[in-house]
Amino acid sequence: RVITSRLGQTGHAQQWFVTVCALSMGCAASTTPPAEPGTTLPKLDATTAKPAAADPATTNPKLDVTAKEPPTVWVASSGCDSEELQTALVKTLLKRRQVFDAADESMALKDVADKYKDTIATFKQVHIMDALFYRDYDTIRKWKDGEEIYCWDFGLVKYCGFKPENVTTVMLSMKPWLFKHAGEPGMWSPQEPEFTATSEEEADYMAKLQQTRDAYAALKCKPPQAVPVLASGKSCADELAEASQGLNKKYPEALASWVEKVLGGADVVTCQGGDVVNLNMTFQCNQLLARQLIHLVHDNKTMYAGHSAGAMVMAKSMEMTKEIGPGWLEAFACSKEFLHSDGVMFNDKDLDGDGVTTNVLGALPMFQTSFAMRPHYSKAWAKEVLEKNKAAELEFEQETGQEIEDSITDASTDDAESALKLLNIVGQNAKDQDAPVFLPLQNGRCIVAQFIDGKEVFKAIGTASTKHVSTAG
Repeated sequence: RVITSRLGQTGHAQQWFVTVCALSMGCAASTTPPAEPGTTLPKLDATTAKPAAADPATTNPKLDVTAKEPPTVWVASSGCDSEELQTALVKTLLKRRQVFDAADESMALKDVADKYKDTIATFKQVHIMDALFYRDYDTIRKWKDGEEIYCWDFGLVKYCGFKPENVTTVMLSMKPWLFKHAGEPGMWSPQEPEFTATSEEEADYMAKLQQTRDAYAALKCKPPQAVPVLASGKSCADELAEASQGLNKKYPEALASWVEKVLGGADVVTCQGGDVVNLNMTFQCNQLLARQLIHLVHDNKTMYAGHSAGAMVMAKSMEMTKEIGPGWLEAFACSKEFLHSDGVMFNDKDLDGDGVTTNVLGALPMFQTSFAMRPHYSKAWAKEVLEKNKAAELEFEQETGQEIEDSITDASTDDAESALKLLNIVGQNAKDQDAPVFLPLQNGRCIVAQFIDGKEVFKAIGTASTKHVSTAG
């Protein structure tokens, strides 16, 4: 593994630190994801949506049109909630369509939105809302309307020019590839699957899903109540995982078709913040889907952007949150037997229990690099971040015999750039490293990760915000 770094200047006189981590041979996703044991998975051939033919950038050969962006992931704290981030996202998506004129790099959002409105009007977004699945939907709708929380499906329409008819909001827990449903306004779009499970299978699955709702309601009581004990003696997460994974294995064509047409047909797949343990459980229960989404991103057929919980599930660990109270992991973290070691989702080292325990492993493992994050970061988290990063430093030093300057680790609590410097060193031991580097991610900031020539490249963008941001979503 080869790690290099460089410091640059942005147009806002702000330093960016870029970490480049070489991937293992073959880590770049193939077009055919490996199947779970006993499962025959159809090949995916999803393509990125084509640009509108009428856009001047596609018809004027004199324009200096940028090359297509490499596979890209946004790891955000509070969403795309500033004009700075909105401008960067729209430009990124235009570059992915290969219609962006390089001469417009310094153009403001209003001007970009005006010049490229015809293309932006065709952008397709799929928004995953499972982090709010267990909340009160009337409250969520009020929060969205009043912009008390950031929601990508609302924000990209209002501030970036997306058309509502091109935005599909999904609740993966409702299995839109198998179950027909009228939808829930503001929460998820109507579901019209090509393939459907039997009514008996749907009823059994929904009963298991209701058990997780009952557990959530008990833990949210004040004071928290005991989670209902199931006759099987299993956790509600394990019973749900057994039913969910069983359906996905029985109907792989249904899942593959939905992933290809819905996720693969989107310019960007976004993921909501909210309850990180429950969102992580959703991806644990749907590992075939998570694996295919990872491949779509690595194959550059769509882009993924998530904030708060939607970002944490991509990391090595999603544990640094005050939301994990007593009983939460016992109820909502699937057992090791439901986590698959296939080199894409997890490997044997991930599941050996050393370093990061299996109940807090991020279940949408988009990266090889061993890092985690603390979104909505403030200095109140500095002590805990420093403890974690000192553990990562110590493991690196013991296993490699190389010393890391204490000042680098001490500074890793300052901001994302400083922590990326530590990750740049510890990443050299990525193959054997258990303890991740924790990246402090302030509201208003985003880590942009790109997969370039077999390497993972990270940079921090955005300006830290001092305004209050609700962590409820």
